[in-house]
Amino acid sequence: MLGRLSIIVAILLPAFFIAGANANAAPAARVTVPRVDTGINDLCDGGPGLCLRDPSNGGTGTPVLTSTLSSSNAEDWKMILDTGRCPNGTVTSSCPGGFISSVYGSQHLPLVVLKNVGQGTLCIRTAAGTQYKAEMGTCDSGQEISSAFVQVQIGSGEYEFVSVGASNAFGTFERLAGGATNNSQAFDDPAAGSGNIDWFALFS
Repeated sequence: MLGRLSIIVAILLPAFFIAGANANAAPAARVTVPRVDTGINDLCDGGPGLCLRDPSNGGTGTPVLTSTLSSSNAEDWKMILDTGRCPNGTVTSSCPGGFISSVYGSQHLPLVVLKNVGQGTLCIRTAAGTQYKAEMGTCDSGQEISSAFVQVQIGSGEYEFVSVGASNAFGTFERLAGGATNNSQAFDDPAAGSGNIDWFALFS
């Protein structure tokens, strides 16, 4: 009986320590559920009908374009809560800090990365090194901030994505935007109305 009990303890003890280690690990990012049915996951504007696109499901450094709607999965995106950067992927008065926390800290808005479904591993990034133009890059958490956006709902199923890096750098709202012509590069823009800033999820 004692031998059998020793065997059980030997089996359960490692499992206990593994569970304890996992409990302290950083939580994995998870996909948010928008307030509309994102059947085809397209992020399109409410004006000339242009959608965010990762051309040919491109690799790191590929410019993100605003293009006419198509059935290509290069236009399919997932909004993923950035739980690796801020607890529960939520903006607070202390996370991610700077201008973003000062204006959104009390609203507890989602902090997200926008991951391309077709390419499968990369996200939209807007950084100082690209003059805050949108390119595909790694979906970073933690110190690298260029892939993080605050998801701000502005209407029924309509959102603005406010760049954390650009907004904190300039001390103003820098929204993910795009030119009004087909296949222009997306970029961060502080002026409402000067670009296609109101992205919403189309569904079939």
